[in-house]
Amino acid sequence: NTISKLSYIEGAERTSDLISSVSALLRYNIGNLDRQTTIKDEVEIVKEYFFIQKTRFGDRVEFLQNVDSACLSTPIPCLTLQPLIENAFMHGIENMAGGAKIELHIYEDDEHVCIDVKDNGVGMDQATIDRLLNISNTEKESLPKKESGHSTGIGMRNVMNRLKLFHKDSKINISSSLGKGTIVSIQIRNG
Repeated sequence: NTISKLSYIEGAERTSDLISSVSALLRYNIGNLDRQTTIKDEVEIVKEYFFIQKTRFGDRVEFLQNVDSACLSTPIPCLTLQPLIENAFMHGIENMAGGAKIELHIYEDDEHVCIDVKDNGVGMDQATIDRLLNISNTEKESLPKKESGHSTGIGMRNVMNRLKLFHKDSKINISSSLGKGTIVSIQIRNG
């Protein structure tokens, strides 16, 4: 916060805003990942994360969000949405020269709160989808590493496991095809 204020005083307002977003993200990440929060808090931290990435990607990426306010008080494990958005950046659109898009849609459908994270990136084949959705703890070590150093699938598994602790009947689905992007969908029973 001190660095942010100093940047602002020195006239570097964009740097001040960026530091504030990094600070918010760090504060949110500190502590027990198993703590419960709300969709509202998760959406707010996604906005901070996106601001940081927007600084990096500039006009190469567009972020759209459509969040039904009726869903904001729904309980959810801390750091559920941000890793999904991060995966869309890292594995979906990071290497696109332009026209990249990430969308966050949260809405009610019958007795469920539905969360969709959609990108128009490189997509993945069915074998990769199956591996992400069905990986066991003993298989984690054998996952291939991307050249950037990020591990494929571990973030998704963490989200899935923590979500099941809070919402035993939750469902996660991935629909994707190579060159056509990816949609990660979460369904949580409402109430």
